[in-house]
Amino acid sequence: MIKKNKQNIKYLIDYNKDRKKIKIYFRRLWITRINAKIRYDGNLFCSYYSLFFNKLRKNKIILNRKILGQIAIANTLCFYVISNFILY
Repeated sequence: MIKKNKQNIKYLIDYNKDRKKIKIYFRRLWITRINAKIRYDGNLFCSYYSLFFNKLRKNKIILNRKILGQIAIANTLCFYVISNFILY
């Protein structure tokens, strides 16, 4: 009985750790996708992810990393429109 309780507690602790790791992994994946798209396009004004996101915030464009990562992969024309809106 005690052994099962310890196993259950260990399972719950590991489950929370893994859940947090998955969140970190996906955030890193979205940032990598956005950064790769920015560098591939070759925009001189914002050639880094941090500059791109800074200009997004200054222009009051509210898009999270998940949506931007999906747009960068699936809909490149929309991503070009967003980046041109930021630059000009």
